[in-house]
Order: sequence, then structure tokens, then C-alpha cells
Amino acid sequence: MTFFHLTNLLYEPKFVNLLKGEQYSPEFSKINPRHFVPVLTDGDFILNESEAIIFYIMDSRDVGKEYYPEDVKIRAIINQYLPYHHSNVRPKLSELFNLTWFPQRIKGPKDIIRPQALELCQKFEEVFLKDDVKYIAGDAFTIADMFAVNEFTQVLYGTDVDFNKFPVLKKYIDRCLENKVLYEVNNEIRNFPERLKKYREEMAAEKKA
Repeated sequence: MTFFHLTNLLYEPKFVNLLKGEQYSPEFSKINPRHFVPVLTDGDFILNESEAIIFYIMDSRDVGKEYYPEDVKIRAIINQYLPYHHSNVRPKLSELFNLTWFPQRIKGPKDIIRPQALELCQKFEEVFLKDDVKYIAGDAFTIADMFAVNEFTQVLYGTDVDFNKFPVLKKYIDRCLENKVLYEVNNEIRNFPERLKKYREEMAAEKKA
């Protein structure tokens, strides 16, 4: 969504209610048998995984190249970050988010989740934001930041982590959210606690009825 909005591309969003298990419906299973979101359908072409979708849209529509500059060193830094994001940042921060709101989803030991997430926040400051860089790959916002900030806002708005302990990271998040598109895209997670509370109340009312 962030990439589509940043590049002013029109798309037709289709909401999948994960809490109700709509990702397991026959209709959704046809386009993604692994039952994950997001999924892109472009005519008869179906593509999964956010990163693959962004690169496909970038190449097929010739947009957004400024977020993946041709400078080989900048691209190398972006390419260096993305695997780390998928193998470390996303799983560890998502686990903390799930621990906060959906502890029943946690299959492994719960006591290590918070310390691992906090350690990751510290490492992100020390490794990717060292030397007071503005963004992961330097002075310009790239797709690396697109992935990173949308993960950290999940923790900022959806957990009780004190970001005063991570001032460099907090400034980085604030800097990214100065972009109106990123700020608006993050309205969903910003309002998540209240929306989840309302959803649970509605579900409880349905069960009583």
C-alpha cells in the first residue's frame, strides 16, 4: 500500500479479515494456497510477498525507481538490509506485537520475545542508523525504510515499549512519518488498539445473540 500510494498508482484493495480466518476461504486459497497476505493480482498474473510485488510493479509500470536508486552502493545497502528485515526485524517485532494482542498465537517460549525485540531495536540503532544517517541507505528514503518503518510503527503504536530508550530509532521513525503517505498508511496501526477493542466487543455481542 505504501509503495502504491507513494507512486500514485491506482489499485483496487480487497480486505481480508485475518481474525475471521478469511485467508482460508476457498476464494482466497485459489490465489494463495499458503494463506498469507498480501497478494497481487494483475490480470491473470498472481504474485505473493511484499518485496516481490514492489519490484514487479516498479519494473512493469516503470515507477518508484527513486526508492531503489541506480547507484550500485546504495542498492547494495538496500539489498543487504532486506534479508535481515525478513529474517530478524519482522519476525521479532511481530512476535512482540502478537504477544501483546494475540498471545494464543505464540507457539514457542514467551519470555524471550520481549528481550529479543528490545535488543533488535538497539542493534538497529547501532548498525543501520550509525553515524547519524538519516535513512538506512543514506540521505534518501528508500524501499528499505519503507519496510523498516512500517514494522517499527507496529511496536511504537501497538505495544508498551518505551521508545525513549531508543532516541535515535524514534527520531528515525518520526523522520519517516513526516512523509504524508507513510503517516496516512500508518493510521491503521495507530488506531489498532481501539479498533481491536471494538471488534472484540462486537464478536462478544454476536456470541451472546
